Amino acid sequence: MVGLKPWQPPSGLTLSPEVQEFVGKNGFLSPQLTPHLMNVQCENCHGPARAHLLNPEQVKLPLNPRESCTNCHVGSHSPLFNFETYWPKIAHGKESGG
Repeated sequence: MVGLKPWQPPSGLTLSPEVQEFVGKNGFLSPQLTPHLMNVQCENCHGPARAHLLNPEQVKLPLNPRESCTNCHVGSHSPLFNFETYWPKIAHGKESGG
């Protein structure tokens, strides 16, 4: 999962006011709180985009979200993944109607 689950601190931990602000937030928060998400970027799901960035009108990114998601969310790596459940939480761009 790419940070969809809201962050919760380990039980019994006293949090500083600065860290308390992160409780319930999603995605990469900091190297200390969410190190497993530190290098997850758009290209992890969408693939290399240099050509798209240089010429976005001519070079389109793949628009098959199911295929993009299920490249990583498989088997023991993501046993509870269900595309129909998660897609509405992350849908964006033209493939979501935006």
